[in-house]
Order: sequence, then structure tokens, then C-alpha cells
Amino acid sequence: MGNRAIRLKEFEPHLDFLTSPSEEYRALRGGNPVGSDFRVRTDNDGFIISGERTAPKKIVGLGDSVLECIYVHEGNRICAQIEQGLDNGIQVLNGGYSGATSLHLLNTILNKIIPLWPAGIFLMTGIMDLEATFKVRSFWSDDTYLRSVFEIGGEPGGWDQNFRPNMDVENRARLINTTIMACRNFGLPICYISTPHLQMYEGYYVKTRFSRPEYEERISNRRRANATVGSICLASAIPYYDIEGAFAQRPELFHDDIHLNDEGTVVLAEALADQGFFRLLRHWAG
Repeated sequence: MGNRAIRLKEFEPHLDFLTSPSEEYRALRGGNPVGSDFRVRTDNDGFIISGERTAPKKIVGLGDSVLECIYVHEGNRICAQIEQGLDNGIQVLNGGYSGATSLHLLNTILNKIIPLWPAGIFLMTGIMDLEATFKVRSFWSDDTYLRSVFEIGGEPGGWDQNFRPNMDVENRARLINTTIMACRNFGLPICYISTPHLQMYEGYYVKTRFSRPEYEERISNRRRANATVGSICLASAIPYYDIEGAFAQRPELFHDDIHLNDEGTVVLAEALADQGFFRLLRHWAG
């Protein structure tokens, strides 16, 4: 047996712990997130539990730390808000994980989600995809946070500082198209949600880390990343829910520039409801 493995971005099963942001994390964000002891529980398959509901019909959400919502209270995370908007017979499982890219999510779908046969899955990806697309080796970077293959028992590795001048848009599109094709081939309903992000030069985190031109470039890249997903979904006749605009000028909804707070997740759920997202999930669940 070899000593390398394909990385599965997930939590361990059967966890129940309290977590709080470090003082350094808070200091970078001007004191945010407010609060401590955010509870994280996982089920038999390592999904973050959204609440107390156990139901026969499962909907799975996949994404990076934006969907994960580790520093949002358990009942207010994005997946919890979605679950609360559905019938009692439907459970929403939080498959968000910090640092997950479209490559990681494709691997998760093929090796973990399909055997569970959920009623459907929704994906929110973009922030970590952007991080990957600016690496020379793109999604296959050896970066400790991004790499998809690792040595069992080996060192965690370092940060990949080899950047390219322009985004690797082509390979990201290929990964998203492959994900859609895989789900269709296995009869698994799928949709995408755009990634929320702050679209104004405002807030302690933004102003202490970026110049105005630097941050305006980040806004442009994130909009482009969301638009790419929307275009692919349109071409593939896959439902796409664009909630980006609901957060454009709302710094009070974020811990920083991408991670929502307890109020922000409520706004996201309301934006999804306005676009008929919950009707789609009910349809999937039958």
C-alpha cells in the first residue's frame, strides 16, 4: 500500500465541541466575531449538524468556510437557516469545510455524497477557488491548505507562494462542468448559490489589510468568479441562485469581507427564499 492519499475535506464523525476565535483572529477583524463557545457537532458521516432535526430526506450543502460558518451559532448557520425554512421531513447537512475548492468538492461528491443518495445537493464555491486559480499549479498546488494529495503521516507542508498573473478560469470551469456531469450521471439533483462578499471599501478588516485599489480588484475577481458559475449553470440548465447583490453594501453582515455573522445568514436565507430556492428543495425531497 502506498503512503499517499487523496484528501477528503471533512470533519471527523461524532464530534461535539465548543470553539472560539483566537485573539489574533479577532484582532485582525477589529474585535469580530463577537462571542465565544460556538458549538460544532457532526453526524456519522462528518457533516455539521444544523440542529436537533433528524429526517428521512437529506439535502447536502457543500462549500468552503463561507458555508461552514464555524463562528456562527449552531442554529444560525447557513445550512441551519435553510433547514428551518423547510418541512420537518427534510434535514439539511452542512458539508462546508475551510479551504475546500471545487476540486475537493468533486472528490467529496464522488467518494462520499453519491453513496448516501441524498435528495439533492447545493454548492457555494468561489472564495477558495479564487485562491487556487492564482497559484501556478492552480487547483493542484502543493499548498498545505489547497493540496488534494498528501503523504499519510507526513508533514503538513508550507504555503505555496508561486503565483500566476491571471486567474486559471479554464480549469475552474472544467471542474464545475465535471461536477455537474457527475451528478447528472448518477441522477443527483444539484444547484449552485453565488458566494456573498462585501463589495465596498469599508470595515476594519478591509481597510487595515488592503489599499482601495487592491480591494477593488478583489471585488472584481469575486464578481467574475460568481458570474462564471452563473454562466455555466445557465448553459447546463442547472438552477443558480445569485444572492451576491444582497450583501454588496452591507458591512454589518460580515465578520470580515467574506464570512457572514449571525445576522448575515438570516439575510442570505431571505434572499434565497425570494428566489424560490426553498421550493426547489421541497421539490427535490418529493
